[in-house]
Amino acid sequence: MISQQPKSEHACVTDSVGKSDHVVVAFISSKIHQAPSNTDIIIENTQEGFGQTGLMLLSVIRLYRLTSIPIHLIQRELGVLPELNVVQIRTCIKTLFGLP
Repeated sequence: MISQQPKSEHACVTDSVGKSDHVVVAFISSKIHQAPSNTDIIIENTQEGFGQTGLMLLSVIRLYRLTSIPIHLIQRELGVLPELNVVQIRTCIKTLFGLP
């Protein structure tokens, strides 16, 4: 009988939330829809700083898929997002939640 390991997913992770042992994560995928959502942040493989992300392909951060998870579920750090994408994420989250 062959045992299959569950597939690891990539996620964009925040700092820990408050004093809890949880972090907020957003799903990252290399499958780009033809009409991306206004809550999708595209990480171009040609943009400056892409090499630091640890991603191999053009990818999308799907901010509509935010969730919190216990920090112990994170297996490793893949990389760091360029500041441009961090700013895009902050702006998109404000819009998503109707924040000023």
